[in-house]
Amino acid sequence: MKSKSEEFCKDRFDRFLKGLLPNSTISWEEVAPADEPPEFYLSVDGTKYAVEVTILMQKAGVGAREPLPVGTIRDLLRRFVTDEVQSVARQQHYLHGTYLVTFSKPIDNFTNVKTAIQNELLSYIRTTQGLSKAPLEVIHKCGRQKCQIEKIRGGEDRVVMGGPAMFSWEGEAIVVVQQLLERSIRTERMQT
Repeated sequence: MKSKSEEFCKDRFDRFLKGLLPNSTISWEEVAPADEPPEFYLSVDGTKYAVEVTILMQKAGVGAREPLPVGTIRDLLRRFVTDEVQSVARQQHYLHGTYLVTFSKPIDNFTNVKTAIQNELLSYIRTTQGLSKAPLEVIHKCGRQKCQIEKIRGGEDRVVMGGPAMFSWEGEAIVVVQQLLERSIRTERMQT
């Protein structure tokens, strides 16, 4: 069985081909995991093609560790905000209103500063619980890495997360995509 991302890529490419070649006969054959690569064979009008699914994934450095996928970093920070900060504030009965916690960039060595950031976020929530809105406060700052919090409204009692922002200018983005593609090609060559 193929991964969700491999199936997603195959389905999208299949849709693209059927739109591009509406009168063609298109069929797919899945390759057993032990026989990979490729992941699939694609037949278009009787011509068979090998299809290798390559996923390009941007990674970010977070200190001494190996760079992590940006999506993983966001998921870890989102869980920290909801599972640790929001949960504690609810359990302690001082979460009143909606708070926005924003990370400008991934925080290097987050595990080393996590407790201090959590304590500062909870202190802000506790202090502002009786207000309908409260001004933005920077909780942690190290260079361009920042964690800040703001009470954005009363009403629903929750803590939501924004960021970290991973953006580049066009020229920088092209370089990043080239690096991702080169790394992916190197990895594929090493596995074959």
